[in-house]
Amino acid sequence: MNRLPGSSLVAWFWVGSVSLSALILATPYLQFAYRSRDLHVAVNVVDGCIALLTAYLLLGRFLRSNAWRDGLLLMGMALLAAAGIAAPLTDALVYDVAHGTLDAWLPMGIRTIAAALVAAAALVGGVRLVPRSSMVRGAVAALIGILIGGTFLLWSLRGRLPQALNPELIPTDTQLPTLSGHPMQLLLELLVAACFAAASLRFGRDASRSDDELLRWVGPACALASVSRVLYSLFPSTRNEWLYTADLFRTAFYLLLLIGAAREIRNYWQAQAEIAVAADRRRMARDLHDGVLQELVFIRGRAFSMPENDQNRLLVLDAAGRASDEIRGAVHALAADHDESLPRLLRRAADGLAARHGAGVLVDLDEHVDVPVEHRQSLVRILREAALNAVRHGTATTVRVSLYADDDGRHLVVADDGEGFDPGRVSASGFGLTSMRERAERIGATLVITSAHGAGTRVEVTW
Repeated sequence: MNRLPGSSLVAWFWVGSVSLSALILATPYLQFAYRSRDLHVAVNVVDGCIALLTAYLLLGRFLRSNAWRDGLLLMGMALLAAAGIAAPLTDALVYDVAHGTLDAWLPMGIRTIAAALVAAAALVGGVRLVPRSSMVRGAVAALIGILIGGTFLLWSLRGRLPQALNPELIPTDTQLPTLSGHPMQLLLELLVAACFAAASLRFGRDASRSDDELLRWVGPACALASVSRVLYSLFPSTRNEWLYTADLFRTAFYLLLLIGAAREIRNYWQAQAEIAVAADRRRMARDLHDGVLQELVFIRGRAFSMPENDQNRLLVLDAAGRASDEIRGAVHALAADHDESLPRLLRRAADGLAARHGAGVLVDLDEHVDVPVEHRQSLVRILREAALNAVRHGTATTVRVSLYADDDGRHLVVADDGEGFDPGRVSASGFGLTSMRERAERIGATLVITSAHGAGTRVEVTW
């Protein structure tokens, strides 16, 4: 099933969040605020925990990618977590300042820096840090310096700071906006909203051009964050006992980030598992090549020293040769790149047969024909079996391999100019022909063998 492109996902979240906000403002049946101190505290704790967890997950991503975008996102999320705890912490520790001053301006300033970092992360794209250590230390030191300097400045001015929000304005009509904040507070809220909006659009565009799971969810998350800041500017949070719709939009922002990070972690561990499986397959291929295959080569070499009139000589040579080809096929299957297309796999198998058996192999492969990964090796083994039978038993000098598609389906054809045989008599006891039929049935394909004495053989697989 096709996924919704990143830009479309962002657009749907924008439409949904803006429509819901407009509905809240336009209808008297939906409230924008609910008085519940416990619920307000619970939401803030959840937001802080999600922000810290997302920042931790972004740290792992940054250590793997070494990219500016991930580093800036990491710092932005860490600051958003800090902004969430700044207000209650300041309110609890500082007793000599009026409510709505230092406890409002400090988190607001941290949040503004965080939003600017998120917007910067969207703009820089996938540029990597060079060198990482010195630049990261410099960026982190500058950020910490700005935070400490800004905090000290606000602390020193705490007695003269204007009230960002009037603590006496407790909403009595939950329908009408309360534009009662300080002009600077309104300006900063709209600036943060603009930063998140720009980040949302840029992340959505970039997600449509890549398979990055995190970027796919950061764009919609930033859309919710932007709408939440606009709602905060219309309905300022004056009291801790009030839970606003903007608080829920903010929580949804963090949840979407967490979903994106979790999905990326899942993809990362899936990739690690695939890497481990590929490494184990390569180890098995080396063991087969260096062990069993070498023993078969030794047996084949010893068989050549047997008397020519010994009736077992040809049987041993034929068995050792067939077993060697089977082991080589298994080695190639185990060591093969699973991203390699069917035409490339078929061409490699045909070239290997031509090099080992001295037969002429002509290939005509449509590069647009492909099958699922789990079916490719079955078709390769059918090709190998058909070509080996043609060279060994049919004494063919030329083998033609074709791969094409038409109205009847997709076709793999292996034809030779050998002596041919009677399929009706050989198929009942011939293991090779039975094996080819079973492999074709396993992938839902049909196999047709056409042959006659002196007319060569044609093996066709259709699916």
